[in-house]
Amino acid sequence: MVATGSPPAPNKTEFTPGPVRRVDIIGLDDDYNWEGDGSYRQWHYQTDLGELRRHIGTVYGAPYRVTWNNRWVPDQDQPSQIVVWITSVHGITYVTPPINVILRRPSRSVRMYKSSDVPEGFGVRTSATMTCKIMVADDPAAASAARLVISTWAGNHADALSLNDRLVVERTGKDDYYSYDEINFQPSLVHRGENHFSIHSTTLQHMAEVNWPGPVLLLEFPK
Repeated sequence: MVATGSPPAPNKTEFTPGPVRRVDIIGLDDDYNWEGDGSYRQWHYQTDLGELRRHIGTVYGAPYRVTWNNRWVPDQDQPSQIVVWITSVHGITYVTPPINVILRRPSRSVRMYKSSDVPEGFGVRTSATMTCKIMVADDPAAASAARLVISTWAGNHADALSLNDRLVVERTGKDDYYSYDEINFQPSLVHRGENHFSIHSTTLQHMAEVNWPGPVLLLEFPK
């Protein structure tokens, strides 16, 4: 690949991108909204202090293979897509055309349930509790595993994260910083229909906050 632009000046060597420094694999699917903008189906990745996070993977050397851990990626009702970002030692990045991939699970299913009625200021302190709803259309009694995915700020200032008034975990996250956590728990806490997620905190310091667009619930079902 040759970098394009103005023609090279006379008697100067044409600039080329050079050897590959890193390869990043990015996926588009319907998954937890790691980006915090409320869009669940999109190209999923974040940047944290200049580094990519929450994407399929990064590799720095040949044979440039990445294992995609899609154990808890929800079932998809349309093809997912994958692109590859190839970055040279000179910082030039080439983006491949997207390819469609189909996630097939012959023996299991993963279904995602999103929050609703999420408070605009979803933060608690001084013995306060706040809630949102998570609707589950399926029968959780048939589920083999459950997971709560949540983004918080100062989440370790909480005293209880609960579902239907039953404790999922006392606290999660970091001290005065954002965090993205995946918490496994028993499916027996989940109701069919309307569920209530709540966060409670007695802290006198910075409130424990739940970031937009709220938590999601993932349930695994055997087929």
